[in-house]
Amino acid sequence: MTDQQIQEIEIHIDDAKKDVEFANRLDRLRKNKDFIAIVEKGFFRDEAERVCALKASPHIQGDDEQAQIDNIIVSIGGFRQYLRTINQLRTMALQAIAADEQTRDELLIEQLGVTEV
Repeated sequence: MTDQQIQEIEIHIDDAKKDVEFANRLDRLRKNKDFIAIVEKGFFRDEAERVCALKASPHIQGDDEQAQIDNIIVSIGGFRQYLRTINQLRTMALQAIAADEQTRDELLIEQLGVTEV
């Protein structure tokens, strides 16, 4: 049973490491000048300002137009939240890696029958 537990822990560690690497990719992207221009400034700032101004425009008050604007606002917020979630997953993955490695080490020690470390 212990070998199976160790294998499962190793799988969890590998999965968590993939989450960490995924978030590291986002960090690299966020340093890219094109990403900054297109996403950070262009989408999160400029596009958000544009649709907020449209939302209040007296010329765009029809239900369909307002619904389209609302959808754009929700998409901006949803994408931003997605990027934040990636970083939160990294934090949780790093904690899980540390805990899983400790558990794995304890199981290995138990399996070897070592009573003192």
